Amino acid sequence: PDIAELKCCPHIALKGKCDFGLTCRVATEHIDETGKNLGSVREGWVDPVSNYLKKETMIQLRKNQYPFTTKRHFDKDKNKQAAPTPTP
Repeated sequence: PDIAELKCCPHIALKGKCDFGLTCRVATEHIDETGKNLGSVREGWVDPVSNYLKKETMIQLRKNQYPFTTKRHFDKDKNKQAAPTPTP
């Protein structure tokens, strides 16, 4: 929806608290005169996004050193080993 059509902050409506605070585009709905973010996280709220990767794996991915291996990689290796090498 267009920002002008929003009646309240979608974060407030979803989980009870806005993570954006003063930078929220509809902050007037949940900021008091002192600039404090009103509202608190609802009881039982679980953030749907979680990062289950180990730190070591994240570093390997960032440095393009993660060994992406799948069944097709093993099949290629087997085909290379099974194929006879041509002799000149």
